[in-house]
Amino acid sequence: MAWRERRYPSGPQRGEPQRGGPQRVEPQRGGPQRDGPLENEPQRGDPQRGGPQGALLKEADLRQAHLNKANLSGWRSNLRMADFTRASLSEADLTMANLTGANLRKANLSKAKCSQAILSEANLAGAKLQRASLSEANLGGTKLEGADLTGASLRKAHLNKANLWKAELWKADLRGADLRGAILSEAVPKATGGAVASRSAA
Repeated sequence: MAWRERRYPSGPQRGEPQRGGPQRVEPQRGGPQRDGPLENEPQRGDPQRGGPQGALLKEADLRQAHLNKANLSGWRSNLRMADFTRASLSEADLTMANLTGANLRKANLSKAKCSQAILSEANLAGAKLQRASLSEANLGGTKLEGADLTGASLRKAHLNKANLWKAELWKADLRGADLRGAILSEAVPKATGGAVASRSAA
């Protein structure tokens, strides 16, 4: 009885990986995958995203607006000449914002963060600034007549030629503030109980 030679296929069998050479990787379904953000893609918190940082509200009409706890901070925030008359900005973040010439008459800025903000020539007459942070802020020539600055921090603030007539300064911190040429006449007498003015103050 003759034996028949049994031939086996030379290629890999089902379930057997190919020997040697690059392996074929099947693409995942659902579109291309990526390991990280694309180059130049704005990240969370980046001003390029168009969020509150870098707000462009120059000459905007925001009278009586409700902006409590709003984030308008950043050196790119342009709020020059904006009208915030009687607006509510309690606990808002205006750190380093540019508010040159802005109208904040009788606005509520209690507990607002205004450190290093530019408020020169702004109108803050009758504004509520209780416990607001205005340290190192530029308030040169600012109108603060009748403003309530109870417990506010004005450390190293620039208040030269500012008008503080009848302003409430009870327990306000004025250490290191520049008060040269500032108007302090008829300020509430009890203000001297907690305020500490710079030696260079006029």
